[in-house]
Amino acid sequence: MFSKKEMATFNALYYLYAISQSNSKREVADLLGTSVDTINKYISDIESVLKVTLLSSNGRGTALTPEGMYYAKIAESIVLALRKMSKAGNYLSVANRPLKISMPDMISCDFGENNINTFIKANPDVNIVTEIENRPDAKADICLSLYPLKDGSWVKIAEKNIPCGLYASENYLKNHGMPKDYDDLIKGHRICNKNSSEYYIPGWGEVLRTSPFIVLRNDSIFSHYSAIKSGVGIGICSRNYGGRHLVRINTVPNFDTTYKIYLNVRKDVLTTPQLKAFLEFSKGFFNGQNPLRYSELVKKKISR
Repeated sequence: MFSKKEMATFNALYYLYAISQSNSKREVADLLGTSVDTINKYISDIESVLKVTLLSSNGRGTALTPEGMYYAKIAESIVLALRKMSKAGNYLSVANRPLKISMPDMISCDFGENNINTFIKANPDVNIVTEIENRPDAKADICLSLYPLKDGSWVKIAEKNIPCGLYASENYLKNHGMPKDYDDLIKGHRICNKNSSEYYIPGWGEVLRTSPFIVLRNDSIFSHYSAIKSGVGIGICSRNYGGRHLVRINTVPNFDTTYKIYLNVRKDVLTTPQLKAFLEFSKGFFNGQNPLRYSELVKKKISR
């Protein structure tokens, strides 16, 4: 524990370092919210202890003597150490908090459904929070989006085309038959729509404008998929979901297409090992590369 004498020495050295940066006691006093008299007392006391003169006055303000410059260098090393400790504290506070990932529900079914669970199993030491939001969360560390983010606070890391198509349930096709072609789809079948799909699926907006049988318009991709699976109607699904649960409508190839998803990282987020672990893991989805685990990244002592 510091003694009062040692604390006084520390304060005097801090004032000495500040004066070395500005050459003005008055400026230092105003900046630190103290008085010139207080600074003079601390400097005078340490000069008595060290038996040297640290400062001298000239026509331009306050100058350091050779001895003052020597002790100012010692003070500078102390100040730099304190700043390093502060940065380390900020880093550790971020590194230990949950990794926050934001994505719209449309992406969550293709990326989140299996990948988040796989990541958690492979990296049990990482605390992760996934928020399903249709607008990018400015406080998130990572954002998966359906369009390039124009906000300058994000950096795009990767993008991927997601295959999709037209799907229905076996039960629906048993009761209503397979559409013969595009015209039959429009005139003779019930349509389920995930709102905003027309912005990502070429030609889908025309279906919504001309079909008299739009039986469901939904903001939730989960409700959309559930309705199609329950036999409510025909709709656009990703092949990842449709291929596992539904029947592909191959008689209407107009909608055998793709939409893009983008992986973005917030610019000002600290590059912690857990963030690197998630980005490495994501390569397996976006680029097909083998991901490293969080524990492996920590062992490699990746730079901060």
